[in-house]
Amino acid sequence: MQPVDSKQKMVSLTELIIASNQAQETGIAPQQAVLRAVAEMSMPMNDHMRFGNTLFIINKGEGRNGYMSAMNIDTPRNFIENVKKFIDSAYLLGFDNLVTIFKQPELIQVFRIIAKNPPRPEMGYEIKVNKQDKYIANFKLGPSREGDI
Repeated sequence: MQPVDSKQKMVSLTELIIASNQAQETGIAPQQAVLRAVAEMSMPMNDHMRFGNTLFIINKGEGRNGYMSAMNIDTPRNFIENVKKFIDSAYLLGFDNLVTIFKQPELIQVFRIIAKNPPRPEMGYEIKVNKQDKYIANFKLGPSREGDI
């Protein structure tokens, strides 16, 4: 599926999940992808937010840490802006660090662009490759804070 410019058209959440699932070539049936996403968003320890045609889900970890995933069908330019808004919002929710795992090397360029003009002071990231040739990104969203969320 071609990207859908959220400044022109906001797709339904179901359309976003199905199209993102297909674009990421997960091999998961569309109905199953929707059910999984809804179940994940419904878990009490998880947060989710949507900016444009991008859905972000955070699974809370220990302290101020979490694991995040994104489903995107927005344009590249809008995706960069959506990620910036997400980083700012996740920090305001109390998260200091987030981890994500992804296969698409083009996402590295998105993170580089954001790091040149970060949405929060002290925001940064580190990317490593695991044994399955997937990328693991660790994001520091801003200045570290004491305590739990």
